Amino acid sequence: MKKRINLCWLLLIGICILINLKPAQAAIDQNADFEVQPVFDTSQTNQNLNYYNLKYAPGTTHQIKLRIQNYTEHPVTVYSKFKNAITGVGGENAFTASTKGLDRSLKVPLTSVVRLDGPKKITLKAEEIRYLTATIQMPKENFRGMIYGSWHFIEYLQDKPKDRSEATSNYAYSLGVILQGKPFRVYPELKYQGTTPELYQGHPALTIQLRNTQPMVLNQVALTATVTKQGVFPTKRVYQVTNRVINPNSKLKIPVSWEYDQLKPGKYQVQVKVVGQNYWNHLPMVWRINKQFTVKNTAIKAINQQAIHKPINQWAIASLASGIMLVLATGALIVLIRQRTGI
Repeated sequence: MKKRINLCWLLLIGICILINLKPAQAAIDQNADFEVQPVFDTSQTNQNLNYYNLKYAPGTTHQIKLRIQNYTEHPVTVYSKFKNAITGVGGENAFTASTKGLDRSLKVPLTSVVRLDGPKKITLKAEEIRYLTATIQMPKENFRGMIYGSWHFIEYLQDKPKDRSEATSNYAYSLGVILQGKPFRVYPELKYQGTTPELYQGHPALTIQLRNTQPMVLNQVALTATVTKQGVFPTKRVYQVTNRVINPNSKLKIPVSWEYDQLKPGKYQVQVKVVGQNYWNHLPMVWRINKQFTVKNTAIKAINQQAIHKPINQWAIASLASGIMLVLATGALIVLIRQRTGI
């Protein structure tokens, strides 16, 4: 009888421990090993900016300069390259070194008119300061608006985490580079390109595609997109972001996720509202889009099959099982105590 009572108590203790177990979390705190700062000359339109905004005559050649400093007491190796401005998914400010996949309205990518004066690989001694230059060859023919990209720097960290609970990352800096055309004062223009079913982060989604066909940045973007499945029981999904950017001559994808639900064929309605500020004069601009389209079963069958399924809440099952075991163990303990005491 004592063994049974002790077994019940051990079972209760084990259940309590199981209920209170939680996954461990790791905290990461890292500081950059190096820093870059632009060095401006008289071609810089605004000396208070922390990026290049340059105005040159067509067909001329110029140098831009920056200061790079190693803040550590050991050597660091940094890689440098120029990139073209694009618009990431949902309005993220993004850049790419490739010219493939750029919007067809972009006539002159930044990477086609600028080159590094030194090697891509830069090794800095402990606490070393160095000055780097790059050469810009302006197009012979003038252009409207801006050519936009970045001067990118990255240090690849070689230290690997000791175990899976640790993490590491790379240190990177990007300095924006704007080359002003004539006329520079143009306005962004958004055009609707369509909505297509896609697999986004493992979930079925209807991706709205917009294009900024003009060579001007739209800043401070607030975007709301609503997709409604029409019918007797309409289904609506909303995508909403703020403080984003739409770069010049670039594509914008807005993924409206269906999460763990499957896409269904039928008629849909798309409503998009984009509010932003024109870069050069901060003038507010608004676009409203209202379109209808049809989704066919052949377009979504593979997407629904490949989509991830809703995960089973293992902790909920464990908690439920623990609760049942706790009730049974408590009942068994009461029965044993009554048998022992004769109550």
